Amino acid sequence: MRQFILAGSLCAIACVGCTTAPPYGVSGIQIGSDASPNGVFVGDRVQMTVFTFDINGNLVSAPVSFSSVNPTIATVSASGLITCLAAGTGSIVVTSGQAHLTVPLQVDGNMTGSVLLTPSAASIGHTSADNALALIDSVFTILHNPARNKTVTWSTSDATKVSVDQTGTATGIAPTAGVSICATATDATSVKGCATVIVN
Repeated sequence: MRQFILAGSLCAIACVGCTTAPPYGVSGIQIGSDASPNGVFVGDRVQMTVFTFDINGNLVSAPVSFSSVNPTIATVSASGLITCLAAGTGSIVVTSGQAHLTVPLQVDGNMTGSVLLTPSAASIGHTSADNALALIDSVFTILHNPARNKTVTWSTSDATKVSVDQTGTATGIAPTAGVSICATATDATSVKGCATVIVN
């Protein structure tokens, strides 16, 4: 939902000294929200904050209404609280006077799309003083957001040269030009990420 997350600084705007808009006196709308920059997922709730402006760009106080274009994806309350119900694309329409703003909404279904290992390549030794390397796995959704509550299983292409435990710690055993250490998503066994470990 990156396109939905507008400048967070908008949420800091206070309506100090703003005037009350006459009927149809609103000509501009800006939106802030507390949506995570790491995506919006099924079950999330996102609070929208609305700022209304007159034709001169002055902040004004005016009634605001909300509606969901696709309520099977997300609903929105009278106070602008969005509840994400299902994965997919929707939008929220914000209306004040004659001004309208359509806010796109992408709800992530948390489907595993890729696994990235860090570092992607490294060299270690084969003695107890320098033969350990902690690899870090990052699982992403098909929408390229950091996935939630995912686990991986670890494997090595040659356990006689480099072993790996299920925490992602690779251990050098014997010199080699390179062994693939891979992390496979447990909920999508066709999805894995690999790193090359060289043992000196």
